[in-house]
Amino acid sequence: VYSDGRHPDAVTFSTAEEDALRRDFTINGMFFDPLENGVLDFVGGQADLQRGLVRAIGDPHARFAEDKLRMLRAVRYEQRFGFRLETATEKLLREDVAMLHAISGDRTRHELELILKEERPEKVLRRAGDLGLLVEVHPSLKGDGWLKKVFEKARESASPPSPALCFGLLTYRFSEPECEDFVARL
Repeated sequence: VYSDGRHPDAVTFSTAEEDALRRDFTINGMFFDPLENGVLDFVGGQADLQRGLVRAIGDPHARFAEDKLRMLRAVRYEQRFGFRLETATEKLLREDVAMLHAISGDRTRHELELILKEERPEKVLRRAGDLGLLVEVHPSLKGDGWLKKVFEKARESASPPSPALCFGLLTYRFSEPECEDFVARL
């Protein structure tokens, strides 16, 4: 049980398989066994790597309910690796998008920083916007027509653009009250 939407209420020792089954995505649910010099894969992670899929382990709704930030992380992984979200994972992500409101501002900021450090942050942000995630992060992040142009300008001035510059670019269209609200939330 994850009462706070992030940490398990209790921790107990378990097997590698039980540990894998509580993780977020199949590509993160594998372990290296140094004694056998091989991969332990109880969740189909190797097959999903080969297929280029980001798939939630087990029930996507349960994985997202345990830690809501997994929704943004799924999109970051999808775009970073050129993968695609598995159909059921994407469907439940779209349905559960409102859960993002429960994520603390500091965790949201940290995930945005990771996104903004990606080679093409506008691709991650555009996809997050298409899935309804950005507007849940902050209502003023709606639309995506501005993303490509803004990040092209950022690359002209700094390569790669710093996260601070990218945060500024994210908020350049905001009114002063919207910007203050966004900064206070993060």
